[in-house]
Amino acid sequence: MPVAEETLKQARRLDRRAAETVLTEMYPAVWRMAYALSGRATLGRKIVDDVFRTSLRVMPTWGRGLMAENWFFHHTLLNARRAASDPPSLKEDLLVTSADEQTPQYLAFISAIRKLPFQQREAFVLHHGEHFNERLLGIAMDSSTTAARQHLGAATEAISAVAGEELPALAKKMGGAYAKLSPTETTVVNYVRSQVGRAIWRRRIGRLIRRLIVLAIVGAMIYCGWRFRDRFVQQYRDWQNDQMPATQPGK
Repeated sequence: MPVAEETLKQARRLDRRAAETVLTEMYPAVWRMAYALSGRATLGRKIVDDVFRTSLRVMPTWGRGLMAENWFFHHTLLNARRAASDPPSLKEDLLVTSADEQTPQYLAFISAIRKLPFQQREAFVLHHGEHFNERLLGIAMDSSTTAARQHLGAATEAISAVAGEELPALAKKMGGAYAKLSPTETTVVNYVRSQVGRAIWRRRIGRLIRRLIVLAIVGAMIYCGWRFRDRFVQQYRDWQNDQMPATQPGK
């Protein structure tokens, strides 16, 4: 379900309850995307952390009409690309370890997916795992719907060469493994509360520091005014004298 505009309005002010609602709504999808695309738990967690820290930092700047889902999908994909490394071994790949059965055909299927160009890999995994349509793929991948359709088609064609008639069954099995990557409710609640609490604390500390800086500047100005008051008064009197017209001789 899309995040309500009223909730986003409150979240932009970093209202604790609203911010927690936004993150709670988006956390499962972000987690699944990060873990499935990276294939590694440690790398997936890093991607999740980066996305949510960034979201809380920029949330006050979100404009009216912004779709939180689109922002989170796109930035999860961006962070997954930045964190990309060599594919995990099949024994460690999360799309393998979370599957019900690791048959030779399924292992070859996942191996073929990991070897795809990154945009094709993203399109295939998110289409069959997160059930993104071409429009959502385009939003997440920062491309047009047409381009997303082409990436998905190219990926499907390449994987078909490996999977053959088993492609639908293997894609369904991967979708099941993908779904099992969802975090537990306890993980979501504890993580979201922790991240929002830290963001609010950092915001308050930032405000306090800015106010202290302003007070320090004002205090320094007052001190300088008092410390050099006699000099300022004398300079003002000299200036006044300079402005007075000179007395003409004989008058």
